Amino acid sequence: MVRFLLQTPGIPSSDRRRMLNTQNHEKKATPLRESIYFGDKECTRELLADPDLDMTVADLEGDTPMPASVAIGDFPTLLQIFQMPMYSITDPLESSPRLATPRELKRVERALLDGFSRLEPWESNLFIVMHWAVVNGSLPLAKKCLDTLPILVDYSGPMQAKWLHIASRFDHGELARNLTTYGVDVYATTERGMTALHLACVGGHSVTVRYLLEHLTSQAGNQAPGPGAATPRECDTARLINFIMADDKLGESAISLSAKAKGRGTSDILWAEIETFASNRENLKSFSRADLERL
Repeated sequence: MVRFLLQTPGIPSSDRRRMLNTQNHEKKATPLRESIYFGDKECTRELLADPDLDMTVADLEGDTPMPASVAIGDFPTLLQIFQMPMYSITDPLESSPRLATPRELKRVERALLDGFSRLEPWESNLFIVMHWAVVNGSLPLAKKCLDTLPILVDYSGPMQAKWLHIASRFDHGELARNLTTYGVDVYATTERGMTALHLACVGGHSVTVRYLLEHLTSQAGNQAPGPGAATPRECDTARLINFIMADDKLGESAISLSAKAKGRGTSDILWAEIETFASNRENLKSFSRADLERL
């Protein structure tokens, strides 16, 4: 019957949206909410696949479909919701997925952590959960996923986006800092040639920018000195400055992107690193004339 109603031709789009999203008088429940609570999996799948469905409508208790599914322990429906286009990243720069509200984040995060064993098989489900966790900045859930399935750290999504790219784009600084402890590649680039630093600078995310630079400077002494570098610290510092100055495929550096962002926070942080580097004449010996002119 649900399929018949959804596929009935000739219904004006406004009437169709109203039919899908109308709330009843008793609980302010939409058809989807009722379908979830009554455990009708087939109806739920049909409704979730409809482009006119409004996932932001809350019932009398303030629950949207996402927390409504965890309220009854319906993890398969929750995973289906996570994979809907409105919650997905197809482009780390341009995508604007719907982020969880504080209420949704709190309830979903708690339910998944408490019932984590129910997410098996890990290989098929944890990538879905990890994606939602990183987009929404759920540090406890992201850590649980990585600790359970370490190969998740090597994820490469649409346009070669890594977890660190996504976390930096949405200014989840603490998550970005923790991801570096799992060995993610801070220097990795997307298909656009953008690093996590580029993406953090696009949004003017100064906290995330600071964490990324702190991680790179903390690596001092972990690498052998390069040609012309007297110490590992000098080698690492030169690499840090090159990282800040590196252009993406459109010719934009972290510096130029930070200048276009709202506020001066990220720009001030980056220029402070460059000024500190340039104040030491020995550091400048490792740079070409072209690089010096850019400085």
